[in-house]
Amino acid sequence: MNKKGVYLLILVFVSFSLTGCFRVNRGFKNLRNIVLEETPIEFQKHVELAVGSGTLGLANVFVSLSDDPEGRMAHRIINQISRVQVGVYEKRNWKDENLKFSHLKNITDKITGKDWKFLVRSVNYDEMAAVFYKENDDYEIRQMLVIGMEDDQLFIVEIMGDLNDVIEIAVNENGKFLQMNH
Repeated sequence: MNKKGVYLLILVFVSFSLTGCFRVNRGFKNLRNIVLEETPIEFQKHVELAVGSGTLGLANVFVSLSDDPEGRMAHRIINQISRVQVGVYEKRNWKDENLKFSHLKNITDKITGKDWKFLVRSVNYDEMAAVFYKENDDYEIRQMLVIGMEDDQLFIVEIMGDLNDVIEIAVNENGKFLQMNH
């Protein structure tokens, strides 16, 4: 890559950084705090990162160059996503208590009180998983929240965009993929 290309990449990265593109928003922090307060485990932030439409668009340019089926599917999916926020937290110590379904129920109660609906939730000793979604007035899924805990990590992922289309693309493409492999 020549010097102009390097300068352009640095300029793009600095532009996104200065606009706060990589910081999670207050809504994500509120959801994170609910999860952290309702578990019997202390966590330390490892990384929190948000990626907006500009960065996703840039990524999509590179993905669109792919000529394999997974790359084409990723390109179609990324087109439907407007923002992704991710938090990864490292386990510091237990409070002498295992995860219980009551912990997950408390998390669910607090999150669903903020217009989220839960799709699936599960807890087993030191593992937990939950998926929530938000719909707009037309009952279209516009946000999805995934919470997972295993081993020494907790992760929280929020995805925003036209998620009905994302689900449709994934189901259709995976169906084709399954047919090709059988």
